[in-house]
Amino acid sequence: MIHLLAVLILILESSMAQEKTAIVFGGNGFMGSETVLSLLTQFDKVIVVNRGNWYYDSNLRIMQRKEVIHIKCDRFKHKNENNLLKCEKFIKLLGSITNIDLVVDFSAYKPKAISDALEVLKGKVHLYIYISSDSVYEVCEGYNTASGLSKETDSVRPKDMEKRRMLARRDSYGDDKLSGEEVLEASNVPYLILRLPDVIGPRDTTHRWWTYQLWMQLFTEFPLAIPIPRSNQILKTSYVYSKDVASTILNVTDLSRTKSEILNQSYNIGFEEGFTLKELLYELESEMGQNIDYDLNADENAFTLFPSVSRGMVDITKAKDMIGFVPTKWKQALREVVQFYSGAALKYPSELKDVVDNLLDHVVPDSKRDEFSKLVNRIASNGVESQSQESPAHHNEL
Repeated sequence: MIHLLAVLILILESSMAQEKTAIVFGGNGFMGSETVLSLLTQFDKVIVVNRGNWYYDSNLRIMQRKEVIHIKCDRFKHKNENNLLKCEKFIKLLGSITNIDLVVDFSAYKPKAISDALEVLKGKVHLYIYISSDSVYEVCEGYNTASGLSKETDSVRPKDMEKRRMLARRDSYGDDKLSGEEVLEASNVPYLILRLPDVIGPRDTTHRWWTYQLWMQLFTEFPLAIPIPRSNQILKTSYVYSKDVASTILNVTDLSRTKSEILNQSYNIGFEEGFTLKELLYELESEMGQNIDYDLNADENAFTLFPSVSRGMVDITKAKDMIGFVPTKWKQALREVVQFYSGAALKYPSELKDVVDNLLDHVVPDSKRDEFSKLVNRIASNGVESQSQESPAHHNEL
């Protein structure tokens, strides 16, 4: 009997020792929530740390899972303090955990946020995945290749300090993201950096895609031409599917256990194709089966939502070669995203309001606001599906 009890204790201890734990900073946006759901297929415990703001149906998708522990914590509340240390529930939980197999950081927009996290986690982390951006190239010297595609090795800051400061002022987001990468590089923590171009997908909290799609959905009854400045008809940039971000995180977590050479590296990921804004909107129009007017003589300061960078496309060769990255086919992703937002007006009234406010603030003439609001209220009550694609869309260019 004693022998049997000892065996059971050993089995229990072994099971506890093998329990896999992940921490996700963020996890409530469209990439983060998709990633949490993906991690739940392989991790016993996923600790989600954010300010408690849930978007779309992410709360229902995530919080009902018993493997998820949610910590409400604002890591940016006080500028000069490590706010994570003030999150008592988080600190207490960390005290009971010996090993953290994975940290995925979606919400570190400032380098201090990473420094704070590393201080609190105190060497327990096996792998830290930082979600960075192709905006880092905006504050760097430029291309090292004739292709015009930004490679990971292009993230070199100018030696000239005045030029460095000028680029940082021009793109503070890219500067902060690159500074965050530099914090990780200087640490002793095994890390992996994913540099993402503009992200598209269901449940997008920036509402950029849905704004354009709703604009097109309402065009037949409310024909407002979509402006595309000249530069956005020329500049081709990269995009990435939110679901590919989640699957890549899961994939590299597995690979890192047997292929140490992939660690302490940065990777560009995205679709094989790149698009100008003009091409992107034509793709959306065609998938919806719509017939949209465009203002191709629009001022350079006209209202646009893509792209967020000016350096062009990223090169995804390294990710394909080293971590086996295979992007979703563009047409498949396009179809899935359009289908999601086609039925979103009924399901997500709060997010719909944000999209409508965006159009009212930047697109709809003051004299037409009431008319536009009534139209939106009608579709919010009845729903609206995009037209089936029976024939190619025709572009009307002004």
